[in-house]
Amino acid sequence: MKKIAYIFLPLLTASLMTGCSTDDEVFADGEGKISLAASLSGDVKVVSRADADGLRETYGPTLKLWLTKLGKGPVRTYEGIDEIPSGPVAMQTGNYAAEAWAGDSVPASWGESKYFKGYEPFEISRNATTQVNVVCKIVNTLVSVSYDENVDEVLKDYSLKVSSLTGDLTFEGRDDRKGYFMLPTKSKTLTIELTGTGLDGKPYKQTETIEDAQPTTEYCLRVKYDPKNPDAIGGAVFDIVVDPTEIEVDNEIVITLAPEIKGINFDIAQPVTGEEGGLGRRSVYISAADALTDVVIESEELNAIIGHNDVGLVNESVSKTYLDQLAAAGIRIVKTVSSDGRLTNIRVNFEESFTSTLENGVHTFKFTATDAYDGEAKTAEATLTFNVTDAPVQSLPVEQSAISYTSATLRASIVKPWSAASRAAGEHGFRYRAQGSAAWTYVEGTVSGNMMTATLTDLNDGTTYEYKAVADDFETTVMTFTTMAYPQLPNASFESWQGSAPALIGPFGNDMFWDSGNHGSKTMGKDVTTSDATYKHSGNYSIKLASQFVGIGAIGKFAAGNLFAGEYLKTDGTNGVLGWGRPWTVTPKALKGYVRYEPKAITHRDNDAPAEYVKGEMDKGIIYVALVDNTTKSAEGKNYPCIVKTKTKELFSKNDANVLAYGEIIFDTATGGDGMVEFNIPIEKIKDGTVANIIIVASASKGGDYFAGGDGSTMWIDDLKLVY
Repeated sequence: MKKIAYIFLPLLTASLMTGCSTDDEVFADGEGKISLAASLSGDVKVVSRADADGLRETYGPTLKLWLTKLGKGPVRTYEGIDEIPSGPVAMQTGNYAAEAWAGDSVPASWGESKYFKGYEPFEISRNATTQVNVVCKIVNTLVSVSYDENVDEVLKDYSLKVSSLTGDLTFEGRDDRKGYFMLPTKSKTLTIELTGTGLDGKPYKQTETIEDAQPTTEYCLRVKYDPKNPDAIGGAVFDIVVDPTEIEVDNEIVITLAPEIKGINFDIAQPVTGEEGGLGRRSVYISAADALTDVVIESEELNAIIGHNDVGLVNESVSKTYLDQLAAAGIRIVKTVSSDGRLTNIRVNFEESFTSTLENGVHTFKFTATDAYDGEAKTAEATLTFNVTDAPVQSLPVEQSAISYTSATLRASIVKPWSAASRAAGEHGFRYRAQGSAAWTYVEGTVSGNMMTATLTDLNDGTTYEYKAVADDFETTVMTFTTMAYPQLPNASFESWQGSAPALIGPFGNDMFWDSGNHGSKTMGKDVTTSDATYKHSGNYSIKLASQFVGIGAIGKFAAGNLFAGEYLKTDGTNGVLGWGRPWTVTPKALKGYVRYEPKAITHRDNDAPAEYVKGEMDKGIIYVALVDNTTKSAEGKNYPCIVKTKTKELFSKNDANVLAYGEIIFDTATGGDGMVEFNIPIEKIKDGTVANIIIVASASKGGDYFAGGDGSTMWIDDLKLVY
């Protein structure tokens, strides 16, 4: 049975997992909240908490988590497990899905490259907190090999090679390692090849296959030799027994963050600012996954209350007198004990009767909390700062729920209200700029009660901005926020490749996004679409689409150099069956990138090719993009928005019923210059509908569907980017 490590980051306390609101939680109209925990489940032997921390260290930074509103697209994206917020995040009500990926999707490795995936649907309800645990399970297919003792009597220098369509590993001798495979969607077959030297000194070879190999499964291969086997040839026939074993959980290691110290309805990392007597009540919440063993408050303000500047809150026998004195002064301690007697959280309420006594200046309270989870204490620290000032305004952090791809709502608390006359005479709002820019942009604030807000629009996605509130010639300190990044096409610079004949374009395995006609041309040992360093805009490679005749003598067929988002499903004689389109739920305005095109005169065409493709005339290249709804067609047991069958001329058309938007660029001449040129394809709306998939196709020969084009027509493409 396999050892599995689970990493929960963070493990939230029960008070956040109940789904009920409390009087300390504030919800905007039409909002609820989500508390997230992520875990990695894999074939890793873990014997201690430290080992599991090593798993987190290895794979945690690679984890990507998307929160997608069903039918609308991603609304939150996190890069790295440490970026997942530890506290609840406000979100609009509705149905969502959490999707997560971690690790490296390589075709074959000895366990140094594992790949994890997780998916969890959830619903955000009004005025409630939803707990979502996303478990990223290992999706590799594992292979291990063992030999019966008598194998050595009849076979020497043996090895066993296991191959998939995209990669292979060779077990030399009695190799007890495990092989990790990411099998491509189009082929789940593993080929087993046993080789060695027989008793007669001659080479020995035996081949077996595992059809429809499954992810999250280990295939244990046992090589057996039976000398009594009547079918034995030369005394050297072996049985390769395949024992599939689902990777199961044997033990669970829970990793938690250190105790959490947070302000209720305010960011404890930011100063609480106000005029004398105007700070109101503030509460600090301290929680732990298991038990709090020590919580200490340090402040010079405590000297006047208890006679020294620190106090412990856990040990009742020591601190009861101090707690009574603090309560009398307006600092009230509320403890929560679980049914089994564990102290799980403490709330420290700084009542208005206390905060109103603070004079102008800065007053700090340092909190230190320690837990005893799994016998290994972890400690957290945080400092609450009261800034008593006559400044008119104080900037507040931008709430995560108020940040989108291109907009954000800024907030500031009004400490000292200003008159209508003073407002008319000067700026009362915010200044902002992209981080690194010199010039500030001013936007007027909207006042409601003691809050001032302003919504910024036309921002750049994935960009950090600086901002400050201004009022009565006063400017607050600079704060920052970062807009959400629009999703982009994977491997859009075409740096990741695997194999040859067919050459595959990463990402690989179940996450493969791009494909080409190389699966058809492989019958002649050729790739029409390859990586190339001759022309490139950035990185090491571009993608080269090279139209050519593939065959021997007159026997063969013309193949256009091509690229598409989708999957090559089948070769039907000399024709292809293709599935076009990949899931995509946001709506870009354009597709841009870099291209070089060198056409040749048309040398080949099928008899049924349209009249526009005339031998001797110059070839044309094309790149096009379409946004389509969730309507799909089926072929070879797969569903895609568009099924292309060149044999029967079932082809894509921008007039298809499921096409919502479309754009294209046709190259009827060679591109100029010595390198690549930039192109931009506007994506024009055709009809209303909900975008569910994207189709992107490029071909060095526009008539490639009809096997028409010029031998040698070549297109290079690099750095594709969707514009929103």
